[in-house]
Amino acid sequence: MRIIEPAKLISETVKESVLPHLVAIYDDRGDQRGSAFLTMWNGNQLLVTAKHCLFGHKFNEKPATKSIFDGNELRSLDVVARSQVACNQELDIAVVHVEGFASNRALPYSALQFNEPALGMVSIVGYLARDHRRSLLDSTLRPKPFCHTDVAVDVGPELVGVKYQNRVIATKSGQRELSPIPLGLSGGPMLDASALVLNQVKVCGVFTEERLSEGYVFGTHISALAALMQSLLEP
Repeated sequence: MRIIEPAKLISETVKESVLPHLVAIYDDRGDQRGSAFLTMWNGNQLLVTAKHCLFGHKFNEKPATKSIFDGNELRSLDVVARSQVACNQELDIAVVHVEGFASNRALPYSALQFNEPALGMVSIVGYLARDHRRSLLDSTLRPKPFCHTDVAVDVGPELVGVKYQNRVIATKSGQRELSPIPLGLSGGPMLDASALVLNQVKVCGVFTEERLSEGYVFGTHISALAALMQSLLEP
């Protein structure tokens, strides 16, 4: 019997069952500001990301100036949005009702693990800013997804932490280089790595921030999304 390494199983599940729901967020200068994912709830397509990807770290940017790239087309958020952006005042997470994306681009609502306990291993999936810049000359986009998997770190009940060390890694070509700084991954899904090994997708958080000097990164637990989703139904 052929034994497949867990890392390969995770990579295969991410490619087949996570990347189709992933999008990148750009600003009006053509720079990537983060990642996001699409899901479906109450008959509506939702775009889930980190709050700072839309409003900026200083909350001085407008979501309407951001654009969404789904792998085929770059579209203004102002055009595809069908609601105001709902965001948590204390946590770095946001959601907005959107339209115009193919139905199969939306991750099933059942994949959101609102009440799951702390995990042993977590995977972060998104687009690194260094690999996902838009050419202002021809608007060419060449997305290169990135997945990081490591042990979970306890950073509090409302957050999901993951070990992340800026260390030397070996590439497929045999070269050695530093593991990338996770700029651009903000807003991407954080997933239960053990479920990915079993070809299952379970979203436990939304990636938001790095603490590389302390050897970890973290995001907002997906449970914070429930109240925001409900607020989109309010008149």
